Amino acid sequence: MKSDWKKTSISLTHDMGNGKSRKRSYNGLNQAATDEKIAAFGDVIAQLSGEPVEEITVSRAEVVTKEPAPQA
Repeated sequence: MKSDWKKTSISLTHDMGNGKSRKRSYNGLNQAATDEKIAAFGDVIAQLSGEPVEEITVSRAEVVTKEPAPQA
């Protein structure tokens, strides 16, 4: 089997206080984005918005294809 990367997206959940939260989504991340770089991006967004990030959800889409069986 073979898998091909299609896209990576993240969703940041911000703590708004009083038990409320806000979600922001970012699409089109680079395929090579590491967990460390994604966490650093979350820190930058938290600093710019003034809203602490309580959770980062990463979604990676891949297409898995079955390779043809060898013919005898």
